[in-house]
Amino acid sequence: MGGKRKRGSRGRHTHAQTHRKRVDHDKVFKGLTSLREAGICPKWLVLDDGWQSTSNSDAPNGEQWMDHLTSIKANGKFRDEKEGTDLSRTVKRAQEEFGIDYFLVWHAIAGYWAGVDLDSPDLVKYKPRRALLNRPPGIVEVDPDMKMFFRVSKFLNKRFGVVPPEKIRSFYDDYHRYLRSQGVHGVKVDAQSVVNFLGRGNGGSVMLARAFHTALSKSVRKYFSDSDGEKGEGGRIIHCMCHDSEILLQLPACYGRQPVIRGSDDFYPRDKGSHSPHIYANAFNSLMISSCGLQDWDMFQTNIGDASWMHAASRAVSGGPVYISDRPGDHNTEILRRMVLEDGGVLKPPANALPCLKSLFVDPQREEDALLSIWNECEAPGHGVVAVFNLFGSAWSQGRRTYAPVRTSSGALSGVPVNGEPAGQNGGEGGVGVGGGVRPSDCHRLLRDHRAEVKEAGVVGDDSRYAVYFHFGDRLGVGGLDDEHPLVLSKGKCEVAAISKVLTFDTVAGTEGKWASIGLVDMFNAGGAIVSEKLSYQGGRAQADMTPGPRGSPVPRACASHGVHGKAQVAGGAVGQGFAACRR
Repeated sequence: MGGKRKRGSRGRHTHAQTHRKRVDHDKVFKGLTSLREAGICPKWLVLDDGWQSTSNSDAPNGEQWMDHLTSIKANGKFRDEKEGTDLSRTVKRAQEEFGIDYFLVWHAIAGYWAGVDLDSPDLVKYKPRRALLNRPPGIVEVDPDMKMFFRVSKFLNKRFGVVPPEKIRSFYDDYHRYLRSQGVHGVKVDAQSVVNFLGRGNGGSVMLARAFHTALSKSVRKYFSDSDGEKGEGGRIIHCMCHDSEILLQLPACYGRQPVIRGSDDFYPRDKGSHSPHIYANAFNSLMISSCGLQDWDMFQTNIGDASWMHAASRAVSGGPVYISDRPGDHNTEILRRMVLEDGGVLKPPANALPCLKSLFVDPQREEDALLSIWNECEAPGHGVVAVFNLFGSAWSQGRRTYAPVRTSSGALSGVPVNGEPAGQNGGEGGVGVGGGVRPSDCHRLLRDHRAEVKEAGVVGDDSRYAVYFHFGDRLGVGGLDDEHPLVLSKGKCEVAAISKVLTFDTVAGTEGKWASIGLVDMFNAGGAIVSEKLSYQGGRAQADMTPGPRGSPVPRACASHGVHGKAQVAGGAVGQGFAACRR
């Protein structure tokens, strides 16, 4: 569940709260009530695995992998036989009592984890048949865990039920029509890479993937269309476990615009060694996924110590959906308020975050003196954001098949980041850390725009200046495009820098005035609060007009000696510099 993105933003993204397989009608509202009591106003919700009618609807989490879908309707945990209501009562209450705008539900691409029940009377019309699981070439070499999976494939062949390509469109159409009749607004479709195993007897995995996604996209557009027409959502659907090339490379063509694509393995709250690799994997997977869709960095939890701050900062800068899976009553409201505005809006960048050039050929998981830097653009020209992370300490071990500590330069095993002090991110002020810095040119959009401006002007050299504001350090620096603003981060810490081009004007007194708008400095993505700005000079007064971002957010104001609200008017000749910011 979480905050929607409004005017001046692309997409509507919020938080999700789930109980996994234990979810039921009452627990949905236990979670929503908990967020409301924490002062958070979520705007969309994902109902995860646990609502469907399956061969074992009461299976505990982790024991559902052999279960099948038995009906397209919700199970008894969401039905009220006395009132004759179905999933609709959950959706309706979430909308009416808690202001949820979009209610999404989870389902697997084949129906459920082991497909559909071959003998279910409700599904016989789709002519399901036993799947013949096929091992793709090289998969065991890449993922040795799959060896055990295929050892039991003979057993699975007797149990995996698949809707054939000629019936899959009818299956999705009926499934999603039912969900829409219950008030559901979209779906999160998981386990998509299983299609890679089902090609035998179904025309091959490429043809099967095309058949499934052609049918899925038509159904999603028909029943869960995004009426605002904004780029980046591809219909209200989130794609998960879809990195097989047969699927990933077909998604843009099937959905006609950027689909939302999960960028990594799951978020594992209890595995302390997984958090740094999760951020690292998403950052580098974005180099490919950004060409296929809008990347989803997955949900996270806000109250697991330092790791929550890193996850939150990365999600705020990622450009993808922002959603949480907190346990009811276990929220870090300080983190949430840096991501979500009072009305549930989020300051989401308009594109996918990417690694900065200086981070492309280092591995900050294993190199003690390396930091990971990612960048994104903002809606307003001349604005950008860079997030920096110290991820050293743990990485995925191919041999051990787990997230494991890495060795330091002395040969000792590094300790995995532990839960500790909540917000002291700048290691330079509280212990030994890794030195680095942020340059405005780290934000590649600013670098491209700068080069285009210089080329158009036909000048050699340039004296453009940029303001750089550090969120955790609460400090502001001004310098050129390639000037570095230093920072130090200890292990498990992060920093977020808002970058704004300095605008200049001549005053009647003959001096040069300077202006840069930072945005909402108590939000991770401060510059996301500004959609556009314009500097003009009339009658001896300089006027900077800033258009604020999402409705409900505070209006940026000048926090220098001439601060005003709304339109920042700086008296000519009286001010040398004005850097606009705002705290809520």
